[in-house]
Amino acid sequence: MNPALGLPVTIVRNASSSGSGFAVDVGAAAVINSWELGLGVNGIGNRIDWSDVERTPYALNSLFTGGEFVDFPTTPVADARVELPVEVRGNVAYHAESWTAIAEFGDGFNGTSLRGGFEQRFDRIELRGGARYLQERWEPTGGVGFNLSDLFGIDVAAFGTSANLERKRHLAIAFSLRFMQAPF
Repeated sequence: MNPALGLPVTIVRNASSSGSGFAVDVGAAAVINSWELGLGVNGIGNRIDWSDVERTPYALNSLFTGGEFVDFPTTPVADARVELPVEVRGNVAYHAESWTAIAEFGDGFNGTSLRGGFEQRFDRIELRGGARYLQERWEPTGGVGFNLSDLFGIDVAAFGTSANLERKRHLAIAFSLRFMQAPF
């Protein structure tokens, strides 16, 4: 290997078009005056049994110089069972006339997670802020909503995310349009 060309990349893909599985999700929520409480357990007995599984390896000579992936011959492999961990989530929220605070705790596939947020509502503007703790990282968020009429609004948010190959926090921006239903 020539070090100037960079490191080679290899990927192995298992695929199947046939399988069957099972999972159970249960949850409960309650709203008492201004309080909202919830608890859910997802993926109880979560499993899928794949049959007729095939494996295809791919290789790229260099990550830095690019080129085409080389497909190697596909070979059959043993049937596979995939199981995911049970996910448990709990949340609590308080809704006041001009503000809302919410918190959520979870434990499951991505480990332990915490989420929290606060929204302050004014006449036509809503300010939002929060953070989440996921995979040993704190990721902040903030946004603003503009209620341009009783039936239409625009939301803009900026948030930190490390949902990338590098697992480095990057800034992401989201826009959304809200169309509210006219009261009957």
